[in-house]
Amino acid sequence: MPRLTPPVLDVSIKAYRDFISTCAFLTANSPAIGVLAIPGRLEDVALVAKAAFADILNRVHDLVSDDTVGVCALDVPSDPSLSPEDDVFWGTVLVSGLFRNLFVPAVNPVSKTPFDVFTASVTAGKQLGDRGLAEAPERHLRFHTDGLIRSGRVAVPRFVVLYNLLISYRRPGDFHWIPFSCWTERNRHIAAIGLDTPYRFALSPAYFEAADGLLVNHGATEAVVPIFSHVEGVDSPAVFLNGDVIGRPDAEYDSRLISDLRASLTDNPTRFSIDQRTRRALFLNNRFGWHARDIFQEPIESSNFTRVHIRAVDSDAVLLSGHAVT
Repeated sequence: MPRLTPPVLDVSIKAYRDFISTCAFLTANSPAIGVLAIPGRLEDVALVAKAAFADILNRVHDLVSDDTVGVCALDVPSDPSLSPEDDVFWGTVLVSGLFRNLFVPAVNPVSKTPFDVFTASVTAGKQLGDRGLAEAPERHLRFHTDGLIRSGRVAVPRFVVLYNLLISYRRPGDFHWIPFSCWTERNRHIAAIGLDTPYRFALSPAYFEAADGLLVNHGATEAVVPIFSHVEGVDSPAVFLNGDVIGRPDAEYDSRLISDLRASLTDNPTRFSIDQRTRRALFLNNRFGWHARDIFQEPIESSNFTRVHIRAVDSDAVLLSGHAVT
């Protein structure tokens, strides 16, 4: 299939340095991501970002609001005059200021930050392997949509932002996106799977490293929700497919429906693909499409950390019928 690349926006090194200078109020003490958890701080940063990057914000908004696109990338420069730690800090602050102008993020209940931080490492990968889990960073991530758990219920958020602070692989592969509007077999699969028809899911775990170094899953483990849900006043259904479909709560389950759906996405003639790289942020309209990524290959041996990324999720989300189980 022809390779379509989503629009890629760039922040200049001068604009990056000017932004850092204007946001110096964040570093009265040593820079730390936790400063964004202080009430009002993210909003202060968002005001600076709005003034500094108005053109970029307008472009991002237009692209993610277009159901034939729904995605764009933003490359954040690296400043060699900064220490690596400060450069990571300021890149995260910049991306956070931008996404706060697009949506109010759901707050991580553990860290209280406006995003989740995911760290993959050789050590963590060994822990997961020892447990017989297939969540190593090298794993291929199939086409899916993202969800949000609220008071024991699954919701489908509008916007999602993924920002790679570090990818320590020689062959990191591509990120892929299929707009629902470009999915050629959409209506057939909605009819076969059913609208507002509940399915049982084993959800993708969200592992975080505890203080003792052991990995703990802080998320729900199962859910009973529809894959396609009617939304009042909206023509297109909300779509949820995350983790593995393992059954139906109210009827006999035909697993071929899901395998056929996944094959349809893999073989769809239209998709956007872009190489995954450090300091690249992806802005997605999660209500407009499916996303996936390639297998990470050939980790760089000198680094224990293989990938660090943040994920920000819009608090504006469609609540689905059904429930989640922790």
